[in-house]
Amino acid sequence: MKVFSIDRLARSLQDLLSIIQLLQEKGVKSEFLSEGLTFSNDKADPFQMLQLSIIGSVAEFERSTIRSRQKQGIALAKPKGVYTKARKINPDKIRQLRSEGIGATEICRRLSCSRTSVYDALSNSFLILR
Repeated sequence: MKVFSIDRLARSLQDLLSIIQLLQEKGVKSEFLSEGLTFSNDKADPFQMLQLSIIGSVAEFERSTIRSRQKQGIALAKPKGVYTKARKINPDKIRQLRSEGIGATEICRRLSCSRTSVYDALSNSFLILR
């Protein structure tokens, strides 16, 4: 199996090590192109495992730093009204289509949403109307 970079395979060191171990147990050769590392069960190189652990740790740290900065940015943007999550579907539109006798599958097709979204919107409206 060829992977461009270690951080594309896993987001945490623990996941990375378990994936590599699982692949080795199944006899799959793992090759990381940008790092130039290859792992297979026929050769165990302690230095490569060290490199894998270091690069995996750095990738995990980088990911957590990105998430932290993202949370800070969202927290600063919310009071300004800049950050709002747009709703993908309009529950009123779903209720309207359903009241016209249109089934859930057809509503999904028209609004490009999942059946779960349709049923959630319908059940929430039922609970609100009660």
